[in-house]
Amino acid sequence: MSEPGPAVRVALVTAPEARGLDDDLPPLVDALVHLGASVEMVAWSDERVDWAGFDLALVRSTWDYHRHLDRFRAWIEEAAGRTALHNPPEVLTWNIDKRYLRDLADAGLPVVPTTFLDPADPETLDRPPSAGPLLGESGEVVIKPAISAGARNTARYLLDDATERARAVAHADSLLREGRVVMAQP
Repeated sequence: MSEPGPAVRVALVTAPEARGLDDDLPPLVDALVHLGASVEMVAWSDERVDWAGFDLALVRSTWDYHRHLDRFRAWIEEAAGRTALHNPPEVLTWNIDKRYLRDLADAGLPVVPTTFLDPADPETLDRPPSAGPLLGESGEVVIKPAISAGARNTARYLLDDATERARAVAHADSLLREGRVVMAQP
């Protein structure tokens, strides 16, 4: 009878502050261990990690990526060059900026109607956030940056209330002044 080979080493990639926050993590770890894998929670930003030491790196909760965009993009390339990174680098990179919703809509997939304002787009200067196409006339709207995570800089406003509408416009204006792409969704 032959000895079993070494266990497949799986890195479940997270952010330091996200450790232990995924409700579905325990069943995932249990399933992987049941299949004979060796599982480790690893922060993507931990420079001490030798990604080549893992057979697979599965991105789970890298919720701080938006605060370290260049570093996160570099990590994607580095990790993909040293181990099997899931999702693939091109998917992870594409998913960083929520303007990917346009690609999904263009492909015919149903998405929440989304309006984007890009501070680099000259048309943005001609269409202030208070314009109807961004906010709509009534109901609720969510304003957030196109690159963010964990609901950071995200807020919901009731458009039927003049004070709330003014707060939504101020929120969008603030993000634009920071040079961030703004998205509005009903």
